[in-house]
Amino acid sequence: MSRVVTFAMAVAASIKADVPSVTEATWQLGRFNLDDLARVTGRGAFVVVGILSAHIDRGADSSPSALTRVAAFVVTKGKKAEREHQAWSIGEAIAVLADSKAQFWGLQGLGVPMKVRLEPLTSVLSDDKGVSLLAVQWEQKLHRIGEGVFDADPEAPAQLFIFDEEQDGGDDAPGP
Repeated sequence: MSRVVTFAMAVAASIKADVPSVTEATWQLGRFNLDDLARVTGRGAFVVVGILSAHIDRGADSSPSALTRVAAFVVTKGKKAEREHQAWSIGEAIAVLADSKAQFWGLQGLGVPMKVRLEPLTSVLSDDKGVSLLAVQWEQKLHRIGEGVFDADPEAPAQLFIFDEEQDGGDDAPGP
């Protein structure tokens, strides 16, 4: 499996385990945008970990590593003041987790998180019904990049799940 994907999954799992007010945490490649809100509203406080970029370079020992730019997108809902307070509280908790000098998300071969920052992105809809979106961003070095990516491809999954719901693949979907 990709080291970048393993990293994103580990960050999401750590946030879910360590921040009690988060009802769900998942990951995706890239940014979280307003179009993504439709799939997460109604789920309480939600975090999506996005890998924004991974700059590959070679270390002194000639092994590849990647400086990743990561964002944990915090989505909260409810009345404006409450949802913004909750978004900032969750964001602050994630920032403290990411900024701790020993935060390796349960993995080995990572550098120390750097340049941790919180950034409010939007608070949409009316004051009483809406969502707030805040990003916690940082950079972190992934060592041993590329390990396992040239192994034999795993068998394709027979089922597709999105947010723990099985999806119908349609008539032309491969299946058993």
